[in-house]
Amino acid sequence: PETPYKVGQRYRDTVPFQIRGFFAILSAGMAAIVRGMPSDKMQVDARPDNWQMHPLVLWGYEASPFVRPVREKLCSLGLPHTIVNCARGSANRAALTRRTGKPFQVPYLLDPNTGVEMFESVDIRIYLDRVYTTSGYSPLRGGSWATPEGIVKEK
Repeated sequence: PETPYKVGQRYRDTVPFQIRGFFAILSAGMAAIVRGMPSDKMQVDARPDNWQMHPLVLWGYEASPFVRPVREKLCSLGLPHTIVNCARGSANRAALTRRTGKPFQVPYLLDPNTGVEMFESVDIRIYLDRVYTTSGYSPLRGGSWATPEGIVKEK
């Protein structure tokens, strides 16, 4: 059996410096600042009843640059959510693959309020804007509005 020191040594030797320690904290903080600290405040058109929704489930892992914007969107809309960590070596990674029947990919969102299950960071954020805001507007992919007649592109 390995001693804790050997396990820790192996961790330091195999994990790139970009995703551990001070550099990881600094780069993640800088990325949030560049994006304007989106989860620091509520989105102005967030539905007032969002906090009463059933918790959404987001599958992903902390270091993923695709999961972070989705987490920030969930926070800025005031939506309760649970994060299922799928880091490398996690049993949750295999569980996600079994659940979806597709190769491993994150982020993956399950919305018990609407029954929607979906991949792709941009698509998830557009979906959240359309369902959980009062305006239905999403600035992503050129801007569009959700209306009863369907999606209307911004002119």
